[in-house]
Amino acid sequence: MARGIIFSALTVLICCAIVGVEGGRSVRDIAASGNVKDLEELLASGVNPNDDGSEEIGSPTALWEAASRGDEAMTSLLLQFRANTSTANAKTLSTPLHIAIEKGYGKVVRLLLSYGAKVDAEDKQGRTPEHLIKADDGATRLLLDILSTHGPIGLEDPPGTWHLFDDENRGLQYYFNPVTEESRWMKPPSCAWRRLSVEDQPIYVNEITHQTEWVMPPALCWKKIELEGAETFWLNFKTNVTSVRVPAELPADFAQELEAKGSAYWFNEVTGESQWENPAEGTWNELRDDHNRRYWFKPRTGEATYKQPVDAAWSEMRSDEHNRTFYYNEVTEEITWSKPGALGWTSHDEL
Repeated sequence: MARGIIFSALTVLICCAIVGVEGGRSVRDIAASGNVKDLEELLASGVNPNDDGSEEIGSPTALWEAASRGDEAMTSLLLQFRANTSTANAKTLSTPLHIAIEKGYGKVVRLLLSYGAKVDAEDKQGRTPEHLIKADDGATRLLLDILSTHGPIGLEDPPGTWHLFDDENRGLQYYFNPVTEESRWMKPPSCAWRRLSVEDQPIYVNEITHQTEWVMPPALCWKKIELEGAETFWLNFKTNVTSVRVPAELPADFAQELEAKGSAYWFNEVTGESQWENPAEGTWNELRDDHNRRYWFKPRTGEATYKQPVDAAWSEMRSDEHNRTFYYNEVTEEITWSKPGALGWTSHDEL
């Protein structure tokens, strides 16, 4: 009997947690109340921000409700805990981005876009969020222009904005913005980049916005600088920002790799150029398509071609007759004793 009662009670508690309810109050109810602290505690307990526990079929999500009121704090909190930016109001098919743009809540619009909200979703009238921009709302139009050109990365916080600290009481890590004094448990989009590999080529994916880049994003462009007689520090070579702490944007494995490399840089012995960026990002890389055909891809520009580019056609060869190295271009059939600039890049460990 007692076991049955306990089991029933546990079942109710588990079901409540699954549908996002605590003590009879849904995520949407708490979001509507404006009580940020209660909502944070509920979400931190593991409740799904996308399940509101409402008995009303097709009721708007908590994120939609927060966006419709222009509640920046609630919207930010729900997004931190991975509320779905694309879930629409079942009655109107309008997304949180639709309603935020329609009501002119610029700060909420920026938040939604920075977390990957879709700009091509259509409501029941066939309107995308862009169709709802008011004639005098230049700020929102500018945000969409930035998004169109750069994707969500264009709306990210600059490198070095967030610092990562340990909460010794809870045994967890948290993110802190020293300028705004904002703290959060969940990583912001600028700290969500990961490096993967496709055909031995690095590719970068943001686990929050799902944006994919072939070129290393600014958030990961850090180098550990060790100068004799000076304190070791980190330099972001895209923005020239420095940090004495390990940058919060760097995944742990990537940070360890960079620490091992130290102040490694690239030098072109032909042109005399030096740079932090891997030159492979700005040059042609040979890949294979699904039919095993060779093609060439330039990550920095996104160009691709089946025709071998001249710069990618150089090969180093050896003349036994002259006992020296020469260089041959497969496309132009040019032969030269001088090393081409395309082959002149080497990695160096010290500044």
